[in-house]
Amino acid sequence: MFSVSVSYNRLMSLKKGFTLIELLVVVAIIGLLASIVMTSLNSARAKAKDTRRITNVREIEKALELYYDINNTYPYIQAYITNTYESQWTTTFATALQPYLPAVPNMTEAPPNGYLYLALNGGQKYGLAVGLETSGFNSLMTGDGGYFPGYYEVGSGARECGGVAKDWWNGLGTNCP
Repeated sequence: MFSVSVSYNRLMSLKKGFTLIELLVVVAIIGLLASIVMTSLNSARAKAKDTRRITNVREIEKALELYYDINNTYPYIQAYITNTYESQWTTTFATALQPYLPAVPNMTEAPPNGYLYLALNGGQKYGLAVGLETSGFNSLMTGDGGYFPGYYEVGSGARECGGVAKDWWNGLGTNCP
């Protein structure tokens, strides 16, 4: 009995490190935890971008109201920007709002669906919208009164046209109730 015990203890003292199975289990657990963390980090990042986009729209909305107070009309243009294309957004629209807003979002900040602006009813109303990436703001988009389901929309024109299920974005000068 003594010799068996000694030889077992001697074998155990010679064992150094981990077995291949133990290492594979640890690597698999670390990989699983890393994928869970990265997934939640990416969704948090997208939600933070959407929050910033909503803040941008609210800042632009305030600048548009200041513009209207001075000029008795909203900038009478159609301007938009996506992550691949822009039309008058960083030129004419940004210039019109320059005294009231330091900068409008640019190509690197634009979501895939983009920002949209359109003056309605001869510049007396407007629609402003931004596409969002996540579903975290579905209640905000649903409750904005606008026409487009995947966008957060503000402005009297967007709300009034959306209220009668009319697409305010197609056609400069569209009249809504």
